[in-house]
Amino acid sequence: MSNSDHPHSPAVSGEETPITSSIEEKLHHFWERYRTVIVALCVVVVVVILGRGVTEYLAGQQMQAVQADYALADSPEKLKQFADDNEGHELAAVARVQVADAAYADGQGAAAIESYRKAVEALKDGPLADRAALGLAMSQIMAGKNTEGIASLEVLESSEDVASGVRVEAAYHLARLAHSDNDAATVKTHNDRIMLIDPASLWAQRVIALQIEEAPVMSATTSTDVLEAETAHEAEPVIRLNLSGSE
Repeated sequence: MSNSDHPHSPAVSGEETPITSSIEEKLHHFWERYRTVIVALCVVVVVVILGRGVTEYLAGQQMQAVQADYALADSPEKLKQFADDNEGHELAAVARVQVADAAYADGQGAAAIESYRKAVEALKDGPLADRAALGLAMSQIMAGKNTEGIASLEVLESSEDVASGVRVEAAYHLARLAHSDNDAATVKTHNDRIMLIDPASLWAQRVIALQIEEAPVMSATTSTDVLEAETAHEAEPVIRLNLSGSE
């Protein structure tokens, strides 16, 4: 047999081919190199999670404490103190509205204006804010600030962002004031607005009845007198507390 019949063995070089590192070795090298950074990141994540949990727990405890204090505020004086002590909290704004309602019911226009205004500033928007704005407008009229009060009512009546219940009530009060001035055309204007907003509302029924009534004699009746007479005549007050908002 010739030499060509035997398979040739590969030549052996002086250097061996390096063995590829295993995955475990790569992970080990990575850990050795970056373990300080990894541990630090883990610590940060744990601290953030724990911090968030503690913050939420403390906030919950604070909310419960505020709610408990609010539940104990069973008079206008206590509600006012609660609102002063918890300025910025949503329940403080609710308390302001209740304080203002009580002042309005007692005929204290100036005090009602102050509390309603603070409530409006705190609430900014939403059904209760609209409700407070209506109270503010009516309190301004009660206090003899007719120009300001009427302007505020007109804004509420015309704004589509305001709750419909507040809009129709504002329109009714404007119609009532126009009726006291023997201004039938303006009464009709506000009546038409009410019919466009909510023709099935209580205020729609009242404005229809208003158009049938004979207008009072101007020399004997002022805007404030009209509101007082209306409050005494109707079964429910002009301004009502409705914490769920007016629809």
